[in-house]
Amino acid sequence: MKLYIEDFLYKSVIKRHMDLNAVRNKLEEGKYSANGEFFRDMLLIFNNALVFYSKESREYGAAHVLRKFLIKEMERLLKTETSNR
Repeated sequence: MKLYIEDFLYKSVIKRHMDLNAVRNKLEEGKYSANGEFFRDMLLIFNNALVFYSKESREYGAAHVLRKFLIKEMERLLKTETSNR
């Protein structure tokens, strides 16, 4: 019952849903035409978690750390792409 309530609350709070299964499916089906699209979906997952979970939760903490890591990787990739031009 708790999972059902959490799922209902999530869907009422988060308007643009994204999850790791959807990202995996897009990767496997070759639906990402650019790195930016992949990063956008990953950021959406982490941002949704930051909005939905309380700051004291493990989920919030994990999303915060992963979001920072992803942003650093995005910046690194952009620098590499820029220097290769």
